[in-house]
Amino acid sequence: MLVILSVGQANAVSLTISSPDADTYLKGDDVNTNFGSSFELRSKKQSATIHSAIRFDFSEMGTASITSATLRLNCFSVTAGDVNVARLTTTAWTELGATWSKYDGTNNWPVAGGDYGATEDTQTINTTGWHEWDVLTAVEWAYDNTASVVDLMIHSDGVGGTPFLRFYSRDHTDSWPQLVIEYTGPDTASVCNNIGTKDYCDFEGTILFNGSADAGTISYQDNTGTSQY
Repeated sequence: MLVILSVGQANAVSLTISSPDADTYLKGDDVNTNFGSSFELRSKKQSATIHSAIRFDFSEMGTASITSATLRLNCFSVTAGDVNVARLTTTAWTELGATWSKYDGTNNWPVAGGDYGATEDTQTINTTGWHEWDVLTAVEWAYDNTASVVDLMIHSDGVGGTPFLRFYSRDHTDSWPQLVIEYTGPDTASVCNNIGTKDYCDFEGTILFNGSADAGTISYQDNTGTSQY
């Protein structure tokens, strides 16, 4: 998982989780097959319905006031139509166990195909490329209730037409699903743990400082162990 932080003025921070912790799709005409290793996610309302489940862990954000949250998916195949995103209610699903019938390969979903809440956002998709959904309500709920781990359902239930959209999953070589969270918090992003008089940060990624910043020196070790200043 690559984490990209952009720290601006007034302690405003943008956190990009560039790959989910788990994702899979659930196929209504193949109810006992798991697709957790597939390179794609799907949303379909045709002869067979297909949903997709996706999970992001954003607990490295620490204490914060969240101002926006956006799910980004890269679509590579389009039969145009609407795609909804909702919060997935059952959070114990597993990437390599979930099917249309069961959330972990053993236990049944409360509702076949996965149980989910109210629609967070709907986007009409008629082109390939990146598309975005507002998932602020779901992310705020996860921050308050599930230790900053958010589970989302991607579906086309209840929409018009016969949409069939295919997106790259975390098992593709690139263009993985992303969660972008903007928030305000401590002076630095709280993936840093203050120890004594220094901040120690443990993450893989890039910190970009823009706008005004307090005077000071940043030192860190890169992924080869080399000290940088």
